[in-house]
Amino acid sequence: MVIAGDIGSTRSYLGTYKPDDKENPVLVFPSDEPKQYDSADYSSLESMIEAFLQAANINEPIYAGCFGISGQPENGYIIGLDWKFSQDQLCEFLVEHSWKKKKGECDEAQIKQLPIVRLVNNMEGIDFNELLDSGELIELNDEANTANDKDKFGLPFKRALIGIRGGGLGEALVYWGRPPSRQYDPKKFNISPSEGGHANLAPSSKEEVDLLNYLLKHPEHLEGPEPVTYQEVLSENGIVSMYQFFKHKTGGNEATAPDVEKLIGDNNTKSAAREIVKMALEEKNALCKRAIDLFFSIYGAEAGNLALRYYARGGVYYIQDSITPPELVDKLIDKLKQGAFMQAFTRRATPQVVDLLKSIPVKFVKDANIRLHGAAQRALNKEPLARVLYNRCK
Repeated sequence: MVIAGDIGSTRSYLGTYKPDDKENPVLVFPSDEPKQYDSADYSSLESMIEAFLQAANINEPIYAGCFGISGQPENGYIIGLDWKFSQDQLCEFLVEHSWKKKKGECDEAQIKQLPIVRLVNNMEGIDFNELLDSGELIELNDEANTANDKDKFGLPFKRALIGIRGGGLGEALVYWGRPPSRQYDPKKFNISPSEGGHANLAPSSKEEVDLLNYLLKHPEHLEGPEPVTYQEVLSENGIVSMYQFFKHKTGGNEATAPDVEKLIGDNNTKSAAREIVKMALEEKNALCKRAIDLFFSIYGAEAGNLALRYYARGGVYYIQDSITPPELVDKLIDKLKQGAFMQAFTRRATPQVVDLLKSIPVKFVKDANIRLHGAAQRALNKEPLARVLYNRCK
């Protein structure tokens, strides 16, 4: 058994996994969905994992683990939290709390050298090669050129990943091969993560300029020169801010959504964002619909920007968010195809660039837990050697 996590600044997801007969990860605890935690409720990553292990009450060792974090693992922190952690500390933690071994009972140098616990960027943790064969992809761009996905040397075109997980935006480059090393496979797709979500917001319409000016009046921006970032807009907080922006802009002349108002009043941003998405997709409230249309316009434009920056002719992969209610995912896909997202993806100043973007596939990834599953697969790959080290302990 292994443990895996998708760790973010607002929310985190943990689960234990075992392999099926094809060595693919199968969730053991919880049995239906990964366990969700509000990250700010915990003083450290270790304290969150400890709470999870106590809830799981597992009577067998967890041999290895992998945690995808929203940040750069080597830095040992997540932007927005005061946690400090390292791969070595997490190895020691697993030995003590799951292996139930005291200091000196195991070969700590080998355990850290393996290591039995890996830290990766949560976008980097995605198993892109497995994703391509998973049947979890839906084409959003009806004009895409899918006949040829290779360059003149016969190598696959670059791709891009983009996705929202609660409190922020993740972006990554996907590329084929590289000279062999311990980290990169020359015969597979590899992922290069980024911190693109923290890039400064670039409005591309009058309405987006109005939104930027509205956000700049928030206290955190009035007190200093901090700019508005994509992460601030393309997130749960961003959805709520856009709803409030249109409420402010219309001067109370459009009907508000009572359930949304109550959730905002209760400081329940996650549920408020989900309710706004729900009301918009079901077309039950005009303010919610306007907020989501603007949200997807900014999102689509940034996805197109990513395709241009990376020259990702092989496609942009939109990872399903954790905000949309599962029963409304089909409505979400229809809205992405026919609404503001794809319109903004291709809306550019130059006709040749418009044609280029129209030719690029845009794939919707149905598995919202793909980051966590990728981390689980990495942990399972380490389990056999970790089991050997466990058996060598006193």
